[in-house]
Amino acid sequence: MEQRFYFNDRIDKAMDRVMDYPITIVSAPLAFGKSISVEETARRAKERGAKVEWIILHNEEKKEYLTYVLEKLEQTQEGEWLYVFDGCEGIDGIEEMLRGEQFHEKWKKKVHCVCIMSHPVRMSEIHLSNSIHSITKDDLELKEKDILRLYQLNGIKISYQSARLLYEYSSGWPGAIMLGVREYFYQRKLVPGTGVDELLEKDLIQTYNQEEEEALFSLFDFQEMKLEQIKMLIGQKEEEQSKIIHKVIDQNPFIEYDIIHDVYIVKKVLYYYLKRKIKRLSWVMQRRIYRRRAKWFETQRMFFESMKIYSSLEEYEPIFQYPYQLSDLCACVNQEFLTQLWSIMEQSPYFLKCKYTRFPLLSACIFFLWNEPKKGKLILDEVDEITTHILKLSSRQEEQLQGEICLIRSIKYDRNLEEMDKSYERAVQLLKGNSMVYDSGMVWTRGSPSILHIYYAEPGTLDSTVEKLKCCMKKYYELTGDNAMGSDIVMEAEGQLLRCQFAKAKSLAYQAIKIAEKFGQVSIQIAGLFLMVRIYLYSDQYEKAKEYLKEIEKKTEDVHNPELKMEKELCIGYTYTFMQCTEKVPEWICEDHSAKLEYPERLIMFLTINEQVRDFA
Repeated sequence: MEQRFYFNDRIDKAMDRVMDYPITIVSAPLAFGKSISVEETARRAKERGAKVEWIILHNEEKKEYLTYVLEKLEQTQEGEWLYVFDGCEGIDGIEEMLRGEQFHEKWKKKVHCVCIMSHPVRMSEIHLSNSIHSITKDDLELKEKDILRLYQLNGIKISYQSARLLYEYSSGWPGAIMLGVREYFYQRKLVPGTGVDELLEKDLIQTYNQEEEEALFSLFDFQEMKLEQIKMLIGQKEEEQSKIIHKVIDQNPFIEYDIIHDVYIVKKVLYYYLKRKIKRLSWVMQRRIYRRRAKWFETQRMFFESMKIYSSLEEYEPIFQYPYQLSDLCACVNQEFLTQLWSIMEQSPYFLKCKYTRFPLLSACIFFLWNEPKKGKLILDEVDEITTHILKLSSRQEEQLQGEICLIRSIKYDRNLEEMDKSYERAVQLLKGNSMVYDSGMVWTRGSPSILHIYYAEPGTLDSTVEKLKCCMKKYYELTGDNAMGSDIVMEAEGQLLRCQFAKAKSLAYQAIKIAEKFGQVSIQIAGLFLMVRIYLYSDQYEKAKEYLKEIEKKTEDVHNPELKMEKELCIGYTYTFMQCTEKVPEWICEDHSAKLEYPERLIMFLTINEQVRDFA
């Protein structure tokens, strides 16, 4: 089969401008059509009467190509000449051309030189030059419509969707697309990745040493990266790092730098190649790459991703020894995360659980908080056994661990105020200080903007419920370093609201908001603001209620915690349901979501109180 090459509009314009410049630099990867494009340029030059000389450089001549270019430019010749230097290497000559303004006077208008680079070089500076022309990968690549035309020229009809798929997999690489044409002609099937791997390996991978190859594969599965991310992913010592980045990143035609957003963008053709080939590397190299990647995810607080990597490597100690915050892990929670966490606790060796007791405590806490108490209890029982029978702790250390266990077990009493109070009291006696498990970032409301309704169930018990909750919260503050500060005042304000004492409720809600702001408790601020929303809704002051709702949305606009997002959406759902504007209610509230992990059972209660509270008011 004889294949026909397709010259797109961009390369046509670029070729026509060669005879307007004294020097043209042609730089693109292997099989991007550099030579055939210059051959077409030479043919066109001959048609207009110019003389053409094609010079193939050998060995040391390749690096000294500037000498030969200047010699030809300085020669006095009759008529118009086009010299082609094939096989130029390095960017030193190009940089000297850009710096060498003294050469410009010697250039003859009738003499033109084309330098075909053996390996692609960055051409950004040349684009700003008035004396040097460039033909690059961007000129030579084939877009979707170009791919359609190329297939048509070769007698094959494909859809625009197929052309888009081919472009996505090849990033417009003409050589790879031509191989795809040949594959289609013989096999009668469209294979988007045909030839890409072979061309990339020949043009890039085979030119790298082992460290450079490892650095390139360290970027797999990322399409956009900051420089700091790249440095952490590839590792290496600082002096070696800059050399590797220069060769593997800066000189890579399939990685582009976006100066506006300050990111490096990996072209799809390289992105797919790295994803396919990473598994074929040696296991030793893979482990190094994955470990650095896990460290990167840790710095970004993407702990679920780092845990998955360590688990796949069967390296559990980095997980156990990392100083996670409970709030960080709660922000990762979904069903997949819980499954992964339980797998870690099952697969990790026993000595790690003895050496690092804090991580099992965190894990148990997660399972209790997310309605899987059986798993949480199994973990706590194991920690209890380790504390009592294996670890030789001082009596004070043992009391502290028992206090942590007692505090975590209290989660299962979240609706039984008497038992919860007893558990908190016992934890206070044992810990005699702050918990090492709980932290100030914990969302104590668990995504609910109304706290009291979780506990207030029987008519006539409002006052006693509020007092018991306030007593429990004072102990909770002591145990957790003032986490959820202001929630006791929110509860009291809700009690006043249920009595229709709007003025008192408003005063207390305002006080709670101020305290929560002081301690940085966003969830309690939302609960206080939501009280203000409800007060104005019951007073038929809907515009005022909307103002406070906007304030809630403002508080959560830069927050990614799923529980805070849920709290905001429940506020929105309640408000617009009350106002009978159901089209503005978040979609999930209108659906049956009782089986979804993101919406625990105790939050379902919140969705049923609208009419009850309205009737009460």
